[in-house]
Amino acid sequence: MKNTSHLTNLTSFLQKLCFYFKYVLKLQHCVASNLLNDGFTTVQVAEWLGHSSSTTTLKFYAHIDKTSKLAIANSLQAD
Repeated sequence: MKNTSHLTNLTSFLQKLCFYFKYVLKLQHCVASNLLNDGFTTVQVAEWLGHSSSTTTLKFYAHIDKTSKLAIANSLQAD
């Protein structure tokens, strides 16, 4: 019976830990997105996130580039 109790405690702990990591990653994504929208470069955000390369940051945050989206929209409206 004691082994079952330890397993239950471990399972509960791992579920809580998983929730915590998901929350932290969502928070990190929001902050990084805001930094990019506020004009910080991909290199600066990569350094802040601890990425070894700005390529990693681009992989996850390239869709955030509001400036290029506005330029495309303005170009389409001009035609």
